[in-house]
Amino acid sequence: MVAPVTDQSADEHGDQPDPVFNELACVAIPDVSGLSAYKAALAYADDGMYLLPVDPDDPKNPGSRVGKNWPAKSTRDPDTIEGYWDCDEPPLIAIHTGRSGLAAFDLDIDVLPDELAWMRSGRFQSTRIGDSERGHYVFASTKVFVSGKLTLTDGTHVGEIRSGNSVILTAPSRHAKADVGGRYLWQTTGPVLELPDVARRYLRPLTTGAVGSESAIQTGTQEQVAAFIKSTANADSRPNALTALVASIARQPSGTRDCVRDALRMAAGESRLGFYPYARAVAEIETAARESYAKRRESYDEHIGSAGYVALVANGVAQAMARDIDAIRREATRDYGDKRAQRAELAAGVQFRTELDGLAATALPGDTASQLGSDLAQFWASSAELRDLRQFAQSRRVGPAAMLGNSLARVVAAIPPNVVLPPTIGSVAGLNLFVALVGRSGESKSASMGASADWLTVSPSYSPAKPGSGEGLAKCFASMQKMPGSNGNPPGFVQRGKAWSVLAQLPEVDTLIATGGRGGSTIMSELRSAWSGERLGLDYASEDKRITLCANRYRLCLVLGVQPLRSAPLFDDADSGTPQRFVWLPAGDHDAPISRPDEPARLVLPRWPELRSNGVTDPDVVLSSQLGIAADVSEYRVLAIPVAARELIDSNQFAVLRGDPSVDPLDGLNRPGPDGDSHYWISTRGWSVRFVA
Repeated sequence: MVAPVTDQSADEHGDQPDPVFNELACVAIPDVSGLSAYKAALAYADDGMYLLPVDPDDPKNPGSRVGKNWPAKSTRDPDTIEGYWDCDEPPLIAIHTGRSGLAAFDLDIDVLPDELAWMRSGRFQSTRIGDSERGHYVFASTKVFVSGKLTLTDGTHVGEIRSGNSVILTAPSRHAKADVGGRYLWQTTGPVLELPDVARRYLRPLTTGAVGSESAIQTGTQEQVAAFIKSTANADSRPNALTALVASIARQPSGTRDCVRDALRMAAGESRLGFYPYARAVAEIETAARESYAKRRESYDEHIGSAGYVALVANGVAQAMARDIDAIRREATRDYGDKRAQRAELAAGVQFRTELDGLAATALPGDTASQLGSDLAQFWASSAELRDLRQFAQSRRVGPAAMLGNSLARVVAAIPPNVVLPPTIGSVAGLNLFVALVGRSGESKSASMGASADWLTVSPSYSPAKPGSGEGLAKCFASMQKMPGSNGNPPGFVQRGKAWSVLAQLPEVDTLIATGGRGGSTIMSELRSAWSGERLGLDYASEDKRITLCANRYRLCLVLGVQPLRSAPLFDDADSGTPQRFVWLPAGDHDAPISRPDEPARLVLPRWPELRSNGVTDPDVVLSSQLGIAADVSEYRVLAIPVAARELIDSNQFAVLRGDPSVDPLDGLNRPGPDGDSHYWISTRGWSVRFVA
């Protein structure tokens, strides 16, 4: 007999899994021996697997990094993978079994029973050092089964079944029991073979469940799709709503499959509302997907194919039918009912505009196209540096505003931390700068970072960092070194500075949201404090982790890539002031010329005067050694700011103190605008030509 298997449609942390429809996939296990976590993750994704980052401190929780609704957040997107794993302290790699078209058997004993000898035909990942047969036996399956106990016919429990919304951790991740022989190592690699018929005696198909659960989506049939298409055939209340959705796919430079999946889900919802026929959406989205692949000389059939597209169409229908109709309507009409949720739409509307001397910052809809074009032309022509920056960006096919944001961050990162703004409110203010580059996946956000580095030379120029937590942020600057006891003193730890300046680059907002959303993470609050130049460090941390960065002893600049549809959690932190600390800039260029202009000369900025060596001491080493020492006010070099800037800051703060309800106290979180010239002060001219987003 086969023991009954417990249905685990919700994960062990109580999160209801997001609906996932498994498409037929040709999955292979790559050889990842010797690869970094980042390179290994890319290899897994390239061979058809969907991945999740998992916190090493919480390895049994698939959502430990990405948060609730984790099944919808597994990914094969290279940019997202880079954001998760291309860092000094990468998370564990988990394979999402169901979405990858896999079923895995996790054997928990050292010898495979003869009854289960058929499992040896699967791809095998050993989880113990030595000759143990304990580990994961993986097969390909288009069907989804109930995850639970793997039990022999006599009732003996020998392992676990992983299917549907479940995961297996994989190499080169560190095993939680590494100290006692645990490790992940693929003993067999290559194409994953189909689940044998004999295996089905130990499995129970997942065929029942509540509406909206995994099962309800995975039992979607082509008959249901046909019925849905028929029911929406006469929909015509907003036919033009489909145009932008289709256009976004045709322009997609990467990640087309995920974009197609999301577009079909959205289209099915809007068709259910009566906007347009779903059959029309299916046809136009497929055409756009083919165009997207053709433009970059890739094969639609290899990436999606007819069978894969049919599965995505069915997935869109199933999700639309499982969702609450009022929720779909609110989403389609952008009516979320509360201010906080509406912030999710703000990022999608970021446009580059300027404030020129004598021109008020009026609402964008009231500006005419000609006025905006004139303003931008004046802005880019206002200095030789800005003219060259724009020309270089267009020669490299990246957004000028995005390249400007990267360049500003790199320049500010080279300014010593004792350079501050005057105490117009409270005390002096640091120059730390956060920039958000808004654009769809693949819209040259990362490319603009590289273009800026090619055009602009600054000194010092540290390698970009990718902090994964509040503690990780501090570790970018310093480390704790254990010192032996001497002269009767006990052993202890001392702080060693590594760098006084850090330029953090996160190409995808998912990385920041995931680390900020996991339990116990301090990244959001630490970033807010760092932007203000405040003291960083956790006094309650153990001695070997108690890194202290004193106020205005460090420089931090952050460049963050933001996809509009992924930005809601960031705006949800608006009450704490997180998004207000960013300069928001678009990644695109609506004025991009058809022909690339010639590349202008590179810009080389001199080293800040106080950072030039005197031949005796290295100023970078000195500044790094002072990170944990409180700064004296006599060390500050206070920048002069124009009277106009001081008056604007003062009037805003005055209104806040008086309780003016029309003024948001967090609106004062800004920095005087950058001057394009190589000045060591903020000039009136630089203030009069500044940008906003």
